[in-house]
Amino acid sequence: MTCCIKRTYIANDNHVFLFLGKGSNYGLHHVGPNAEERLNRYRTVYSNCTYVEYNLEIVFLEEASDYDLSFLESIEEVQGYVLIVSVMASRVPLTNLRIIRGLNFVPHDNVDYSMFIAHNYRQGSQDVGLHELQMPSLTGRGTGNKCLCVSVRVFRSH
Repeated sequence: MTCCIKRTYIANDNHVFLFLGKGSNYGLHHVGPNAEERLNRYRTVYSNCTYVEYNLEIVFLEEASDYDLSFLESIEEVQGYVLIVSVMASRVPLTNLRIIRGLNFVPHDNVDYSMFIAHNYRQGSQDVGLHELQMPSLTGRGTGNKCLCVSVRVFRSH
C-alpha cells in the first residue's frame, strides 16, 4: 500500500498534478524493528511525492554503511518539519525541496526547530555517515524557519 496520493488541481486551464505524501509525526521514535523495514517504509511513503502534508522524518538508519535515499529527490514542499537523525547515508538528496513551512516543530533543549539534522555519522569513522546535504532548490521558508541551507558539505573531525 502506498501513502502517496495523486491530486489534480486546475490552474489557468492547465492540469497540475500534485503527489501528496502524508509524512509522519513520530519524532525520534523507532518505526519498525530494524533499519531495513524503516527504509522500506520511508521509500513507500515518500517515493514520487512532491508535497509532504505533515513532517519529513528519516531517522535511525544505522545498520548499513550507506543508504540510498534517492527516493527523496521528488519532494518539493514540506508543511511541517524536516528531521534527519542517525542516518548513515553519504548524501541526502533533497534536490527539489523548495520550502519547509515549519507548521510543526522538533523540540530540542527548549528550542523549536523546523529543520533538525544531527548525529548522522558513525563514531570513529570518517567514511560512514552524512557528507552532503543537497538542498539547492530551497528558496522559501515559512514563518517558523530562521535560516536556509543551500548545499552543505559536512566535515567531521576526530
